[in-house]
Amino acid sequence: MAQASGAKRVTGALAEATGRSDDEVRLALTIAAVVAGLIATLRLLKSLGELGSDLFARSRR
Repeated sequence: MAQASGAKRVTGALAEATGRSDDEVRLALTIAAVVAGLIATLRLLKSLGELGSDLFARSRR
């Protein structure tokens, strides 16, 4: 008998605890990961901009 992967066990447990389906839990976790990645990217760009490495700077004349 095949063992369930770690991710399926976690999403299954979360789904049971919240009363949602596995697919809904996976979708929510995926969205949360994308939003966290976007926030981290924006914070990194802001930090680089404050250091003087403005990646999107226009030529100032």
